Amino acid sequence: MKKTKYYSLKGLLLFTLLTTTIVTWGITAFISYQEVRSEVYDLFDDELAQSAKVIHAFVESLLHNKTLYEDWDLDEGISMLEEHIGKNKYEHKVAFQLWMTEQGLILRSKNAPTFTFSEIKNGFSNITIDEQPWDVFSLQNKDEEGDETYVIHVAQHTDIRKQLTEKIAFLVYKQALVSLPFLLIMIWLIVGYALRPIKSLTNQLKHRKLNYLKPLSIKKLPVELAPILNSLNDLFGRLEHAFENERRFTADASHELRTPLAGLLTQSQVALKAKDEATQHQALMQIERAVFRMTHMLEQLLILSRLESESSEVEKELLNITDTINQVLTDLAHLADKKNTDIEISIESNRLILANSGLLYVLIRNIIHNAILYSPENGQVTIKISANENNIVLSVQDSGPGIPHEHREQVMQRFFRRVETANSTTGSGLGLSIVSNIATIHNAQIKLGQSDLGGLNFEIHFPIIKRRST
Repeated sequence: MKKTKYYSLKGLLLFTLLTTTIVTWGITAFISYQEVRSEVYDLFDDELAQSAKVIHAFVESLLHNKTLYEDWDLDEGISMLEEHIGKNKYEHKVAFQLWMTEQGLILRSKNAPTFTFSEIKNGFSNITIDEQPWDVFSLQNKDEEGDETYVIHVAQHTDIRKQLTEKIAFLVYKQALVSLPFLLIMIWLIVGYALRPIKSLTNQLKHRKLNYLKPLSIKKLPVELAPILNSLNDLFGRLEHAFENERRFTADASHELRTPLAGLLTQSQVALKAKDEATQHQALMQIERAVFRMTHMLEQLLILSRLESESSEVEKELLNITDTINQVLTDLAHLADKKNTDIEISIESNRLILANSGLLYVLIRNIIHNAILYSPENGQVTIKISANENNIVLSVQDSGPGIPHEHREQVMQRFFRRVETANSTTGSGLGLSIVSNIATIHNAQIKLGQSDLGGLNFEIHFPIIKRRST
């Protein structure tokens, strides 16, 4: 037999959650790096443009005061700049030039070349000096006539942008790397905690005894597990009910069959020891009656057991109750003829009812059989079908001894037989109990009363099937 392979729900959750977390973290980190890089490049571009504008404003101020050439000599200007250079580690990677149209280069930083940074005089450009890439922003100034007067170039090593971008990205990655193990551990713990009810349920079922069918505990239960546990409890309840029916059937059968079996054994011993044919024949007749009685009792017990265990699974259809009555009367004709019982049928309504054909037959047969059985020789049984606003009523009246009011509830119990009739008629005491169960399955009501013929009036009220208006 091929062994069934199972998968771990915890393993599946951990694998998917951890993998998703790591992949999401990686994608987020990559996107963050790209966004940081773009922001840093934009920031430095803005800084270059702002620096050029500051130099432009400063140069314009000096030109307005006509002190530019007095205050600024190329060599002295460089010396003065060197004295004011701070300790900023990125400062040496920024350079600028001031090119006058007529005088040429009049001011530059120490790390700026003596040739022009860029041929472009307005806007951004990229150049390479000694295999080092530079980003340059150029700003051109014109006089009132539109002629060029000077150009300012502000340049920056491109690698400073890469360094700063990598530094910021590293800080982001560092924080993520520190928090990622903690996040993974939390996912592991949370998944384990969330699956504890499943483990608890597994332990409950694993250590449960075979005959213990009480409901499982539903305290502190997740909503997702509630339907499963409710279904299990419902299954346990149905199993317990089925086992109870089985135990009851076994107990009833052993109890009720004990006396007939003892009598059967006695009669068989009598038949074996009998020396004359008449005594032997009488013993065999008693054995036959005992066998018939036990067979009938077992049939009734089996019907009752099936009704109690399968009542919710009974299939129903629209049936004409008159047809079932005619079939029952045909099957019981021999018993009515034997007792010379007069049976009358009155049909005032012929509407359909929703019922199971087999069970409806058993119900009607038991009622009519009892009516014939308990009526005296040359008795009378009246069967009537009528209808009122809500029900179809089946009434069976007989001319027998009837049932006193104080015993009408007890006769529906299994194995109950009145002392007054137990010795005069054969039976198992299960017929009316079966009728009661079948009536319950069909949502029908049983009413017992006094018959006009002097005996019992047995009424069953079946609900009318109301058709929907279109």
